Amino acid sequence: MLRRAAVLASVAGLTLALAAPASADAPTRREFTIHNVVEDQGDVCGFPVRWTIDLTVEQYRFFDSDGRLVRIDSHVKENNTIANLDTGLTIQEGPDAFLQRVIPNPDGTTTIVINGLSVNVRAGSEGFRDVGRYVIEIGPGQYDVVFSAGPHPLRDLATSPAVGKELLAAFCDVLS
Repeated sequence: MLRRAAVLASVAGLTLALAAPASADAPTRREFTIHNVVEDQGDVCGFPVRWTIDLTVEQYRFFDSDGRLVRIDSHVKENNTIANLDTGLTIQEGPDAFLQRVIPNPDGTTTIVINGLSVNVRAGSEGFRDVGRYVIEIGPGQYDVVFSAGPHPLRDLATSPAVGKELLAAFCDVLS
């Protein structure tokens, strides 16, 4: 009887061990800050504009059991300014806080999911927010908005995932 119980326990233990899912590697974590300036000489608004971006990122990189990157979660906090360089008018843009998830797809494209407050311009009745959920898929020569919920006056101007001068157009009204 004891022998049979021992065999059953061994079989049950082996079955559980074989059926257990492969464990993924622990996510890696890093923190960093970025200082970026986007500026033009009047091409976008008819007057020169500077957007000074100061952000901190707490980033987690997740890997599968084979060590392949499966996603990157970045908790982003920003405190920025926008300025009309002709008049000197400078307006606070932020604080902002959002989660950006980057998911590499098997077909070589990348899905980027942004949730939260990305832009927060407080300038009286002219102020605005870019807030909510925004999902894009990118690849070589590809930038497709897959889903958008919430007002996105800045993100809707984007033609790539990079922060480019075309985004300055969102600030023209509040800086004029």
